[in-house]
Amino acid sequence: MWWISIDTANGTRILPSLMSLRRSISPMARSKKIRTEDSTPTLSGRVVDYESLRPVAAASNILEISLAHFAAQSQGPLAGLDGRELRQEIKLRGMPTEAIPGQVWLTAVEFEFKALDRNNGGELCSVHGTFVVAYRLQALPDAVAKDTVSLFAEVNGMYHAWPYVRELVGSCTGRLGLGGVLLPIWLAPKHLPSQGEWLVLGSAAV
Repeated sequence: MWWISIDTANGTRILPSLMSLRRSISPMARSKKIRTEDSTPTLSGRVVDYESLRPVAAASNILEISLAHFAAQSQGPLAGLDGRELRQEIKLRGMPTEAIPGQVWLTAVEFEFKALDRNNGGELCSVHGTFVVAYRLQALPDAVAKDTVSLFAEVNGMYHAWPYVRELVGSCTGRLGLGGVLLPIWLAPKHLPSQGEWLVLGSAAV
């Protein structure tokens, strides 16, 4: 078994005053076309009203996107396998926290990726980890509810972390010996599962 594990929680960051808060976020315990219908997020649970999030978007900016933890492992040698010929599963969730009341929100974006054998469904390799996205709020209208800000941090945290998740999964699987892994682009979900549950994505090569 080959594995990589890195924990960056003790590294120097742009927001040193938030380090104690970030440490409290526990990590989780090209030629071939990708079928986009399998890449659609699960459609159940909460409906996302993006129009209601506009006031929060207008009053916020990103302070930092940082990697808190990741680990990757394979179940054996992957030489000769092509990720585009395997079943790929990816799921993620955003866990928002008000770090500094009325000023800063942190979203821990956890993700899990698996490459599976298309014939027997056996796991060949996996990558999981956590990115932390920090937002600063300025002059937020009083009429905006705290739940709306929390939903904004959750939805946008996943959106802003997604390019980093794609790159990390691609580089980790490559280092494990599996080439051709390319996650789909982010499609804004119209629905989200209950908070704390996984938003599931998947793709399969054709």
